[in-house]
Amino acid sequence: MFYLIVSLNTLFIILLLIYLSNKNKILLEHTSKTIRKIHSKPVVKIGGLVFIAVFINFFFINDPLIKSIIIFGIFFGLIGLIADLKPHFSSYSRFIIMTVLLIYFVINNMFIIINFDDSYITQLFLNVPGLAIIFSVIGLMLSINGFNFIDGNNGLLLGVSILILMYFIYHAASVPDLLMFLQSLIIIASILFFFNFFYGNIITGDVGSYYIGFTIGCVAILQKNYGIINSPYEIACTIFYPIMEVVLTFIRRLFINKTAPFYPDNLHMHSIIFRLLKMNLQSWSVNVINSLTSLLILLSISFLLSFLHYFGDDIGYFNVFVLFIIIYLIVYVQLYSISKKKLK
Repeated sequence: MFYLIVSLNTLFIILLLIYLSNKNKILLEHTSKTIRKIHSKPVVKIGGLVFIAVFINFFFINDPLIKSIIIFGIFFGLIGLIADLKPHFSSYSRFIIMTVLLIYFVINNMFIIINFDDSYITQLFLNVPGLAIIFSVIGLMLSINGFNFIDGNNGLLLGVSILILMYFIYHAASVPDLLMFLQSLIIIASILFFFNFFYGNIITGDVGSYYIGFTIGCVAILQKNYGIINSPYEIACTIFYPIMEVVLTFIRRLFINKTAPFYPDNLHMHSIIFRLLKMNLQSWSVNVINSLTSLLILLSISFLLSFLHYFGDDIGYFNVFVLFIIIYLIVYVQLYSISKKKLK
């Protein structure tokens, strides 16, 4: 019954947003030549509001920490909603507000990683005041921005979120409250994914990417602290793609392109793949190429997560993490080089 209520609420919010967007054009993202806008038709830009439906968990779970995550997730979603509706809400202002909110959340809940595989690192975090808090704040900020950075193609953000949540669900069966929370997130994300991937008429927007980025970042830490996943490197491998995107993007912008770290560009992995497909499939519609880009990335991530699940323990999660970084960098450099040659 609980999951039926979540499903119906999600579907109702989606249909309501589509209906309201026909009445109020401020809810639409129109076609544009802006560097990151690749849609071929107007789309509802605040689809992430569907995650309001997750609030129903508040009345069914007992874990105070998960309840706090639900509440603070709404705050981060609200920041994203303002950004979606007010284009002049600068990235720097958002960064400052989110940092303050994260510091309060982490300190108020003592939301830190309790221990690491490495005893030296564990002792360092225990002996240096505030280091664990700083680490958690930075980690959650990377997660929020990482999921925001991969939000560009039909179903990509939601598809990646679903894959990560499914990996977490597999391990979380022994914690009923967390399992219920994760399953409701899967339901909501899957329903929105259907509309997003196949029709491309409603996108998650900053409201959704900020919410899901914060929530998955928190769940990743919970998996470690609740003893569900013992290795922090296994968790790092699970959320590898969005985190790698934000780290590489900041390095590229600051040290290679010499631009501001929040200055938008079209050099993300999904942007380059989309551009290459568009150059080679000129007779295909933009919307189909958009979804195809997401499908290729999602299949790749599915393979990597399967590899992590079956071989991570034997090979060593740290070694798998290093392997993932090497694979990502090789693929990115190759695609970037091919893209530059084709543009000449």
